[in-house]
Amino acid sequence: MYKFFYKTYFLFIFIVFLFSPIISFAEMRSSNYIIYENLLHTFNGPSISSVSALSSENTATVTWATDLPSNSYVVYDDNNSFTSSLEQGNGVELLTSHTVTLVGLDYASTYFFRVKSKTANGDETLGSIASFTTGAAPAEPSSGGGGIIVIDKTDKIPPIITEVEIAGVTKDQASISWVTDEEATSFVEYGKDRSYGKIAGTWDYLSEHVVILRDLDSNAEYNFRVLSSDDSGNVSYSGNLSFTTLIDEGSMIDTDDDGVPDTVIDQEDLDSVLKKAVEIMDSMAGTVSTEVIRDKLETPYDYLNRLADYVPAPIFNADPRVEINAKDATLYWRTNVDSSGLVSFATEEEYNPSLDNPYTRTIGDPDLLTTEHEVELFGLEPNTTYHYQLKSKAKIGPLAVTADYTFKTNIETIEISNFFSQVMDDNTAVFKWITNKPANSTVRYTPYRGDYLSPEEEKELRDNNQTVIHEITISEFQPGINYLVNIESEDVNGNIATETIDPFSTSEDDYPPIISQVKTNSSISSDRDAKIQTVISWNTNEPATTRVFYMEGVHGPNVELTGTTAKSNDYSKEHVTLFTEFTPGTVYTFRLESIDSGGNETISDPQTFMTPKKNESIVDVIIRVLEDTFGWVKTIMR
Repeated sequence: MYKFFYKTYFLFIFIVFLFSPIISFAEMRSSNYIIYENLLHTFNGPSISSVSALSSENTATVTWATDLPSNSYVVYDDNNSFTSSLEQGNGVELLTSHTVTLVGLDYASTYFFRVKSKTANGDETLGSIASFTTGAAPAEPSSGGGGIIVIDKTDKIPPIITEVEIAGVTKDQASISWVTDEEATSFVEYGKDRSYGKIAGTWDYLSEHVVILRDLDSNAEYNFRVLSSDDSGNVSYSGNLSFTTLIDEGSMIDTDDDGVPDTVIDQEDLDSVLKKAVEIMDSMAGTVSTEVIRDKLETPYDYLNRLADYVPAPIFNADPRVEINAKDATLYWRTNVDSSGLVSFATEEEYNPSLDNPYTRTIGDPDLLTTEHEVELFGLEPNTTYHYQLKSKAKIGPLAVTADYTFKTNIETIEISNFFSQVMDDNTAVFKWITNKPANSTVRYTPYRGDYLSPEEEKELRDNNQTVIHEITISEFQPGINYLVNIESEDVNGNIATETIDPFSTSEDDYPPIISQVKTNSSISSDRDAKIQTVISWNTNEPATTRVFYMEGVHGPNVELTGTTAKSNDYSKEHVTLFTEFTPGTVYTFRLESIDSGGNETISDPQTFMTPKKNESIVDVIIRVLEDTFGWVKTIMR
């Protein structure tokens, strides 16, 4: 028994020893982990390898490999902290061999970059930091004399903002002006706190700036800062400033803290009333006792108050309707008679039901009497619960109030506005937009090939700087090609806003493809059948279809060539067609056809080539000589 045990044990040890090289390198995989040699490693994304970069004057081509199909992005910046990084790449195609060409780079500049790939499951890997240096700017001839000059078009210095001034403040608007040391755009971020939330301005490039803020609340304090960006996209911000709008005559102020706003009487009317009262008192002076005057005045006033008690308060017809946003809310309700509309409100933390007035703010217009009420609450906090109460009072009668209601503001989202594109030339366009809060900037563009999008050709340019004014320049458009363009901004909380321009083209007048570098190459097989193999290739300046028309013999442009290949609808700039049925030693005429995605067609002029002749054996040579010498040999051979 023991002998059997030891034999079995040593046999097990021998097997482990024999196969240990295999076992030690074995691995187990799942979608979540990899086990190597009994060690557990978490699996967070594709493995990146073989990263390289090849740069030219103002472009760089970055390549790398991944062990899993994933998308392709390159994050780059002119400093290794990546504080103002940009991204280019393709987020649609999932590949294991990745190539991204970075365009629009500065000349003679060092860039730091990291490749980035994400699988379809969302597992992402960011490569290590590497760098490359672009080439010098091309030399341009000087305007006089000999030699050359080099023009440096790099601008990384933002405008300098000075002389910020506030003027023309009224109950509902204010004028903000400032000066920059170079021509730049004009924008003002503003709101009732330092998170702002609104923006106004213009994309015009000026050095003296004026922006008028309109539709402001009366008697309200506003915070603001000015922003200006130059034509290179460099942005400057001023510090935070503030102003307070004027009180609206006829608007409300709560002087006695009773939660109900008092009416501000027009000063001219007040002066008129006081003057008339003084005139009456002067006329009665010396003839009527002041005690009598007091009694005469108090009695009618008391009667009016007692009569008002018999007038019913307005009746609310239904529960209010509330339209809620992140920083504002609008309340709608109806009453059975014309009456004022006020809303008292407070946050959950501020609301104190033990007080006579549990609310902290009241807003509305006590002089606007109507049955259809609409009151907008501004300056609210996002994602916050508010208590509120509606109040309505007719011209005569008591104040009507509702029970306590609540609503919760939305989580603050990001919104895109004032977006437009500016075509610079057939290949270049600038996309501009603004957002209501700081966010990054992305332009994603996909060409149409025929009537269908080509997602594998999608490209993306992203600026990771957080800003409210956005400007992205794309310089790789093809004239006459329609594109689906998406502009996108994402804030630090992951909220995303998008807008679409579909279709977009840099040129209304399309041009047909240009055919160039036409080549033919024929060879003959050495076997008994002596088959001919001919390759016709050419290039076009834009992606286009591929087709060849051909016919035996030499023909002019007016002859229709009867032979044709099937049209390939794979849009490409490089075209190759293979023929295997041509006759040896024969002349052929051919014409090339390429059609771009806009339907513009190019057919080349007729061209000719001759296929190679079949190699003759010694027997073939003897027979041909005999045929040439003795005509009867042909009859015998037949």
